[in-house]
Order: sequence, then C-alpha cells, then structure tokens
Amino acid sequence: MSNANIQNSIIELVENEPRVSHRVIAEHTNNQEVSVRNLINKYREKFEKFGNLHFKNEGLKRATKDGKSRGEVKNVTYYCNEPQSTFLMTLLKNSETVVDFKLRLVEEFFTMREMISQGKQEPQAEVSKISEKERLENNLLALKFAQDNLAVSDEDRTRMARKMFDTFGLDTSYFPDFVDGKASFSLSQLLRQNGVKMSAVKVNALLQADGLIEKKFRDSSKTKLIKDENGEEKEVKVQKQFWSITKAGEEFGKNVVSTHGSSTETQVRFFEEKFMELLEKLEIDCNCQKS
Repeated sequence: MSNANIQNSIIELVENEPRVSHRVIAEHTNNQEVSVRNLINKYREKFEKFGNLHFKNEGLKRATKDGKSRGEVKNVTYYCNEPQSTFLMTLLKNSETVVDFKLRLVEEFFTMREMISQGKQEPQAEVSKISEKERLENNLLALKFAQDNLAVSDEDRTRMARKMFDTFGLDTSYFPDFVDGKASFSLSQLLRQNGVKMSAVKVNALLQADGLIEKKFRDSSKTKLIKDENGEEKEVKVQKQFWSITKAGEEFGKNVVSTHGSSTETQVRFFEEKFMELLEKLEIDCNCQKS
C-alpha cells in the first residue's frame, strides 16, 4: 500500500509505518517549513522518545538571503509517526487553521491504521464501503483523541466538535456558546496580527497599570530549599506566576483554563473585535508608540 493509492491523503507509509512529513505540517498550518524543522531539531531528544525520527536527505540546496548566496545546506525532510506529529502539533501556536489540521491529522492516522490492520490493498475503494454509522463512530474516536491529547482550550474543543457534527448533519443547538462566539487570541498573536512591534511584556505592564489584568500565583511541581526563622532548611513549592483578566478587563478578553496541566492556572485571551479599542485605551498605535 502506498500513499499514491490514497487520494488527497497527508499520511504516507515510511518503512511500513504511517508518517507525515514536516513539510506537509508546515504547509497546512501556515508555518514556515524551516521553522517547523527547527522545532524538531530543537526538541529532537523528546521526539525520539516516541520512536525513531525518520528523515530523508534530499541532497544539497542553495541557501540565499536578499538575493545573495549563503552556500549550500542539507535539504532534509523529517517524517513523524503519530505520537511524534501529535507532540509537534502541541508546539505550534493555536489558530483555527491549526486546530482544523489537528483534527484532520488524527482522522487520517486513524483511517490509515484501520486500513493496515484490515490488510486492505485498495484503501480508497474500501473506504467508500464503510457505513455512515462506522464513519461517525470513527470520527468520534478521532475527535476524542484530539481533544484529550492536543493542547486546545474549551472553546477550541467545542469548535472541533461542532465542525465534526456539522459534517454529519447532527444537531449542535445544545452546544455551549463562548462569549457569543467572539474570536479570542493570545496577546502576542494579536500584536503580531495588527503590526504592533511593542513586546507582550511591555503591553502586559500597561494592562496591569490600567487594572485590566493581574498577577496570580500557583504552586509548581518544582521545590526549593529555604531557611526558616530558626535557620533550619525546609523544602517549599516554587511559585509560578501567571496573568489573569480582572473584572474591569472582561470587556476586552477572558480567562481560559491553561493548557499546561493545572486547573488553577489561567491564560488570558483577548477578543479580536475589541483589540483595536483596547490599543486605543492603552494609547498604543500600530507603530507601537505610546502617546
């Protein structure tokens, strides 16, 4: 069975194992191919905990910058297995495009595993024979895997489920609405999107000064030794700092449960439609000058 037999599939068999190339992931998540490759190189040891990180060296290619040659570099393509690609997706910043691709990736890995386990020689022809009920069951399993294993907020989980239900014509009227469907993103993402060069650190300081966000703390998994009033050493939890939207800031954003594993930590996401108004309130223009 080869990838050529599966129309429009992003998964291919490499050494008899379903894998997806880092170039495909970059293309479908609107990321630079070199940025995705650099992420893999940076966390290579962690990727290899999930198995051999297969790659193909396509030879050498000419590297250029501003029209000037910078010599030749290796043209490497990485092929990630299912857990490796899942881990890679957690390293990418969420957007609707990324979330949609996460769901597609899980679905296609699931389909490929089913084909391999059943020894199908003509995957595309056989897939068409799967009943609507079986397709729904498969998609529900894929959706659950994606929601349980990928770093997505409650809003993204609902969006993923709604899209899958819509595909099968299922009722979604009972699904929760998140802040009347207002799109919300991280501060860094909205600053980039609106061409604001000021750093998120500086903008957070302005938001805090205006009483729109506040610092909160939680115990981390790390500990440190300190001396008590009697000079004896004792072990205490290291405090982790995070930002939280205040009541005054709820006009411009909301808190979502952190994707880092703690139910007590929140992340601030700001409403896209209110962001320009927020910049005006903070006296920041798109040239990042404070008035």
